[in-house]
Amino acid sequence: MLDQSPTLACGLPSEDAFRLLAGRCLAAVETEAEAFVATEQPDALHRTRVALRRVRAILSLFKELVGGEDADAVRRRLGEQARILGVARNCDVYLAETLAPVQDAYDDLPGLAGLEESVRARRQQAYDAALDGLRGGALTEALAECRAWLLGGAWTFDPERADLRAEPVEAFAARVLRRWRRRIRRNGRHLAGMDGDTRHRLRIAAKKLRYAAELFAELFPGREARSRYRALVTALRNVQDHLGRLNDTVVAYREVDALIGDASGPHSFAAGFVAGRKTRGDETHLTKALAAYERFAATKPFWKA
Repeated sequence: MLDQSPTLACGLPSEDAFRLLAGRCLAAVETEAEAFVATEQPDALHRTRVALRRVRAILSLFKELVGGEDADAVRRRLGEQARILGVARNCDVYLAETLAPVQDAYDDLPGLAGLEESVRARRQQAYDAALDGLRGGALTEALAECRAWLLGGAWTFDPERADLRAEPVEAFAARVLRRWRRRIRRNGRHLAGMDGDTRHRLRIAAKKLRYAAELFAELFPGREARSRYRALVTALRNVQDHLGRLNDTVVAYREVDALIGDASGPHSFAAGFVAGRKTRGDETHLTKALAAYERFAATKPFWKA
């Protein structure tokens, strides 16, 4: 059986800690997926996607312990499910956060109503595909494969990883947190001159470090550690938020063809106008992202308090 104890504890072998954390996240995926199938609501879809993303993040954070061809196969299988949900989520975000503000300000813009209709049709197709996959058992099979791997994957009996499996989780956690913090501090120095793809990779790294901090926080008790933890997570969340707003602009431009089909079609002017409007706040979000990065870089490791 997988370890279902409610909390981590110092001294717990890293092998058991990984199973515990991964088991928690797999259970969350199942819960959120059931809610999405029952309600077909955007917030339930989003929570399912986030839960899947957390499982994949754990695989990445514990790569030193569990990495290998079978781990990559499990991660790809879960990634396929996440990508299907991601198409639907992109449509929801486009409609609510990119298109809706333009509709409020320019309701008579030529092609705008047709653009919304086109996006909603694409959204329905994406929802149908996501729900068909869930109801057809694709996600259930992927989760079962992951659980089997947790119990009997190559990492569980590799003699070269025996010391890693037995290592106390707090030592493993401190090393992972230190590595990801160093990576973001190093790469973030170039944030001002980054292109959209590089900024997006930095955002993903910040998200992984925040996940890691949230997963391992209970291993480092004490008032000073908690204060440092809150400062780190707040700064990382702000970095994510503002880089996410910048990425919305990139997505708005990249999604034009996918959302409306032929870029020279009847909605192309409206789609281009909407994407152009999205760039208006980019300078502000970049300035705020830079400030958030500086606050992050100044934080002290909570695992050393």
